[in-house]
Amino acid sequence: GTWKPRDRFVGAGDPAPADKYGNGFAGVSPPPPANPAWLIKQYGAINAIDLKTGKPLYSRNASRLFLPASNMKLFSSALALLKYGPDKTFATRVLLDGAGNLILEGSGDPSMSARSYPYRKGPNTLAPLHAIEELAEQVVAHGLTRVPGDIVGDDRALPWDPYPPSWTQDDAQNEDGAPVSALVLNDNMLTLTVHPAAAGALTTYSFHPSLEYFAVDNRAVTTANKNESKIRAVRMPGTRQVVITGAIGEGHAPSTFTIAVDDPALFAALALKDALVRRGVRVDGDAVARHRDVTESFAASTADPLASRT
Repeated sequence: GTWKPRDRFVGAGDPAPADKYGNGFAGVSPPPPANPAWLIKQYGAINAIDLKTGKPLYSRNASRLFLPASNMKLFSSALALLKYGPDKTFATRVLLDGAGNLILEGSGDPSMSARSYPYRKGPNTLAPLHAIEELAEQVVAHGLTRVPGDIVGDDRALPWDPYPPSWTQDDAQNEDGAPVSALVLNDNMLTLTVHPAAAGALTTYSFHPSLEYFAVDNRAVTTANKNESKIRAVRMPGTRQVVITGAIGEGHAPSTFTIAVDDPALFAALALKDALVRRGVRVDGDAVARHRDVTESFAASTADPLASRT
């Protein structure tokens, strides 16, 4: 149907917080104003019920259809729990194929990041690439000193369908828009920090973790205005080029951005290659990605791995 002013989540004519089962925010202490300024121009829907009695507590626009956004994670997580059960583990393996390629084979493990699992309150204490470092240590301990072929990031356990069809190019820029892949390393993103230099000079920048994944076109300048901070960092659509623009004052605190990678399998392969080279392993080939189309089938290798983690 056609949207009308009354369909707004909170409109100019809405009453103040009402009784327990009315069109209000009962039970909220202190109650919000009847017309919060940030809500007046927004559309939304809610349907809250008492789980014990099934009685409605609050409802507005409950039959309207919206893009679910992060609410979809609730259903995705519930489905995964029902399908796999609470004891399911995901294995990430490193194998050497007959052509001399070293294969990093993912199965969807989401824990290859700085976070601790199970959840632990407090700051993250792990290195963001600790999982790759562990795998590299196992490979070297296995006696491998040379890779005659490529380092292959293999995410074929899931079909290569990285973005929902409704997303725009802007949605895929930051960490909350990272592509879906069976290889998930550091949440498939890098942190970019832009630092001021001397007034009149270009800014400097750094990535964490430090991997040469993106090509950077840095156009941002440092100004004499110590209070200025107008930096923008954008990954150009369909590329691995990040463009930094704007200005920041000399002595100002750095600006930080989270940039989603465009190909998680390639990102993971690059990280493994870097970890192996630092340990003295000779790699003759390149870091490459291996995907599969949604119409193709996949069977995991039955070969014994050189390294694995769950």
